[in-house]
Amino acid sequence: MHRRFAGHIEREEPGFWSLTFNNGQEHGEIFTDAGDLSNGFMVARPPHSLQFWEIIAGILRDFPCVLFWPSPKGTCPIVGRLDTISHLPAGMVEDLGVPIVSTDPAYIRSYVGKNS
Repeated sequence: MHRRFAGHIEREEPGFWSLTFNNGQEHGEIFTDAGDLSNGFMVARPPHSLQFWEIIAGILRDFPCVLFWPSPKGTCPIVGRLDTISHLPAGMVEDLGVPIVSTDPAYIRSYVGKNS
């Protein structure tokens, strides 16, 4: 995962990356457990930059993972591949709903923005 964000990491500490996009105009933060072998990560203040969402979409496409976030609107999680859904814990699907399948970065950015 580190490779995917490498050109955008402004500052790096153990378990934390400060990101920058659009020539330093947009910032975000990632909290993670390990470089390229991460079991998961959390994004704080995701930037609006489509470059950021292209990275997220690529991770969803290439790995059996789920994008989800706390929301009072009760949004569904997003996965990049249909086959990922069958591997999710039943409780996750019951609690969060059946995930949306998408690797379109503009759609993912818009959906997250509308449902946050």
